[in-house]
Amino acid sequence: MKTFLILSFLVIACSAAPNHNSNKDMGADSSQSMNRILAEDVKYAVDSTFGIENSPDGIALKFINAYVEHCNNNEDSVGIMEWVNNCKMTTPLFNEDLKRILDEAYKADPEMGLDVDPIFNAQDYPEKGFEFVSFDKKSLMVMLKGKDWPEYKLKVQVGFLNGYWLVNGCGMIYMFGQ
Repeated sequence: MKTFLILSFLVIACSAAPNHNSNKDMGADSSQSMNRILAEDVKYAVDSTFGIENSPDGIALKFINAYVEHCNNNEDSVGIMEWVNNCKMTTPLFNEDLKRILDEAYKADPEMGLDVDPIFNAQDYPEKGFEFVSFDKKSLMVMLKGKDWPEYKLKVQVGFLNGYWLVNGCGMIYMFGQ
């Protein structure tokens, strides 16, 4: 009976999940209410795509530490937008807001563009990566701190979309009310 109830919930949750390629269902009100329900009821999902247990803290750490590695390797040939699009760990809203921020910055100053990294919302970052501090189920906010710079705190907002936890906001990207 317990197995039947769990399977029934998963079928309902999966059928109610918005289309990952469509952001019309990811509006602020609908995504937050769906994410709040799912954050409390669907704790974890096995994630073969990322090779990790797909959890709020797991995806936040995997995303930001992969980005730190990208920055440490000075992979300037791969721009931030291309890296984010290739990483497959962000929501469509995150990607759209990042593109908007970058486009506006380059329009305002074509030579310099943005003077901070929008994912860190800073010029400097903990070069050894981040570690988990806490997760707030209500706001879906994961708090991280620098491994080699514990005073450096970074909030990462996550969302549950099509069976996966994804990064929905970080730094200056799609972090409304932060």
